Amino acid sequence: MSFQTFIEHCHKTLSDRHRQYLRGRGVSDHAIDMFSIGTFPQNINVLFQHVDMKECAEKKIVYKDNFKLSSFFTRDLILPIYDSYGEKIIGLCGRATLSDEEMKSNKIAKYYNSNYEKSKNLFGLHIAKEEILKQDCVLLVEGNMDVVAAFDEGVNNVVASCGTALSDIQLAKLARYTKNIIILYDNDTAGVKATDRIFKKFSKWKDYFSLHRGYVPSGYKDLDDILRGSNNKKEVVADIINSAKGGLDYVL
Repeated sequence: MSFQTFIEHCHKTLSDRHRQYLRGRGVSDHAIDMFSIGTFPQNINVLFQHVDMKECAEKKIVYKDNFKLSSFFTRDLILPIYDSYGEKIIGLCGRATLSDEEMKSNKIAKYYNSNYEKSKNLFGLHIAKEEILKQDCVLLVEGNMDVVAAFDEGVNNVVASCGTALSDIQLAKLARYTKNIIILYDNDTAGVKATDRIFKKFSKWKDYFSLHRGYVPSGYKDLDDILRGSNNKKEVVADIINSAKGGLDYVL
């Protein structure tokens, strides 16, 4: 019994609705395979065929609802969280596929993560680390789908912070591959404030890292939005990286 076999099942049974949703976002079958994206089963017993019920409860994948076990992830798009080596699945990330308006009106979070050590891990690092080494630079984004979208466009030095503020341990993991880190959080109030907190927190590391603030161009929300809305995708990302690296006012 393992999360690996469960994710293989979810991946093989990716629903037509979810595949259509992904294609609508420009996500290729290759990216779907690389990130093992799948559909969480409607029947929760399928989960228990692969993973122990106690472990599911500990990881907050299931909960009791009127004396019946239910899951937070049912029918969600599922992205597994791997360790830095890509050898072990340490958590699950569910992505709601409703429109922003529907999620807001129904008070549904865009992402839901199982219980795992988020502050010690980075989404996509097992795939991105070689390109980070090659380019000596990493783009840190908020959303896991930003990483998937970037990979699909050949921008492979991108990782996400797993829904947490950047931690000392996450920074240390990135430092194995580069000292040049560009923060490209969402172009909204929450994203700007989160970026400000990172710069304030890590001022103590100014002699060890070059931490830069990347700017999402006006009219775009995040990296995924940029990649879907631009004709010259790689050039736009290159401009973001170059302007961030040149922004000496924002280097620690």
